[in-house]
Amino acid sequence: MRMQAALEVHLVRVTTDDGEVQIWLAATSRDQALDLVLDAIPEGWAVSLMQRQLTAEHISMLDMMLGEARRHEMSRFPAANVLMGAAPSPVRHH
Repeated sequence: MRMQAALEVHLVRVTTDDGEVQIWLAATSRDQALDLVLDAIPEGWAVSLMQRQLTAEHISMLDMMLGEARRHEMSRFPAANVLMGAAPSPVRHH
């Protein structure tokens, strides 16, 4: 079965149990983004959905498949410096 390319990718701010902040990408609907990332990270870490929306061009450059969650690497997506400043929505804990 062929994997389907993601048409929407959402930014999720992850805070580890030692306070490190990471940005994760969730290739799913906005209402499922937090659960997708929670399934990929260790228990005890917190997640919050970022308000910043990615453009279709950025989503295409990420080359993600529907249902994929991945930690964002700064060097791969230069706009991340701007994204890090976006205000998160309320935090959910794993």
